[in-house]
This record gives sequence, C-alpha cells and structure tokens, in this order.
Amino acid sequence: MKKKLFLLIGLLLVINLVLGVNEILYQMPRLKVWLHIPSKLSQAEQQVFTAVNRPDDTRGYKNAYEIALKIAHKQPKYVEIGSCQADPAIIRVPLSSIARFINDDSQSHKLTFEEKSFTLQAHSFKDIKLDMYHFIPAMYAYYCDDKPAPAGIIFIDRPQTVPQ
Repeated sequence: MKKKLFLLIGLLLVINLVLGVNEILYQMPRLKVWLHIPSKLSQAEQQVFTAVNRPDDTRGYKNAYEIALKIAHKQPKYVEIGSCQADPAIIRVPLSSIARFINDDSQSHKLTFEEKSFTLQAHSFKDIKLDMYHFIPAMYAYYCDDKPAPAGIIFIDRPQTVPQ
C-alpha cells in the first residue's frame, strides 16, 4: 500500500513538473519580447509596448490603452523607421487612413501589419493604407524585419473621433 501511495505521489510530482515546464516554455517568447523593448522609449511608451504583447493581462492592457490614448501622436505627417524602431513610437489614426513610413537607413526593411507585409526600400518612403485592422478602437503592434519586439504601435480609432 505504501509503495502504491509513493508511486502515486511521484507520478503527481512528475505531472506537476511537466505542466510547470510547459507554462515556462509558453511564457518564454513573451519574456523575450519584453527584453527587446527599446530603452529610448519613455516609461509610458514602454508600458504600452509591454501591454500589447500581453493581451491576456486585462488590467495592464486597459491601463496601457488609456495611456496610449493620451500619448499617441495624432495623425503624424510621417513615421520614421530607423534601425527597426518607429519614431514616433505610438501613433493614433482613424481606420483606413494612409500613413507615410520613411526609411532613412541604408538597408531596406520589411514592415508587417497583421497579415500584410510591405517592403520599405532604403532611403525611401511608402504610403500604407491602414485597412488591415478589424476591431476599433484598438491598439495594434507592427513589426520590422521579423524581429520579436514591435517596431511601433498604432492606435486605430473610429474615423470621426480623431481630432484634426
């Protein structure tokens, strides 16, 4: 009887260990993204970047959403991509608007928005229609050259609510 109890406890410990390792492995890509958030961002911007990668943290996401509303650059004339980092880092634009992305680097970059990717040639610009988003208002990360951390964040708003 003691032997069976010992085996049962051992089996439960092994199962717990396997499940714990699974959880750690599940979290690793997210931890990797947090470690790659550009340090040049303000503390508020870093909070928004972190929250976009953790949508399951509803309180943190809601708080970051409110911060993004306050600090996002409203309809900037352009977004500069340098070393795969956007400037301004967070923009707020209406759904289906066109944003100009400028690449001042000596190499081309691939920008990925949801399922759409665009090549931004070196020392050039591209006007991109932001019609790939389905839920508004909401904030979305976009990526550069398949890097794990976002290049920037777009807050998509209803067309009539973005102040001019």
